[in-house]
Amino acid sequence: MKKLIIRSAIAAMCFATFAVPAFAASAKSAITESEAKEIALNNESFRAEDVTFGKVIIDMDEGSPEYELTFAIGNAKYEYDINAKTGEITSIERDVALDNTLPKKEQALTEDEAFKAALDHAGLEKKDLTEYFIEKDSEDGNEVYEIYLEKEDSEYNYTIAARTGQFLEMDFDIDK
Repeated sequence: MKKLIIRSAIAAMCFATFAVPAFAASAKSAITESEAKEIALNNESFRAEDVTFGKVIIDMDEGSPEYELTFAIGNAKYEYDINAKTGEITSIERDVALDNTLPKKEQALTEDEAFKAALDHAGLEKKDLTEYFIEKDSEDGNEVYEIYLEKEDSEYNYTIAARTGQFLEMDFDIDK
């Protein structure tokens, strides 16, 4: 019985000595937090002094460490997921609040015009989409078009004022 307890204690010490540091090393990042920020800023062509960073989190995603970082510039908020070992951008989300001061159009935007405006803004063509939908809705008493576009691993959501043609909201989620 004493031998069994001693062997168990030795096995536990070996596990603590070798397995735990091995796990910690596998979760360790190859790029620093500063490098992850630089990757995101370079992808957007922004300068560090022009943005405000939120809290940066390092988390595990499918067994690989990943930086989750947020930052804002002007009226836009960005969320990036960056693989902490390779520096590869795995996800981008952009939320942009746009100026609503454009003058009213003579005639309200048609559904086709709103759809074309969203496609043009996203740099997409209808034939490239894997899924899309357009819905006319009311927001704060104003008619809007809510448009969803999907191409492979990228999603685009737009809210466009039917009366003015103004982009009220945009959200992009690009998973690489």
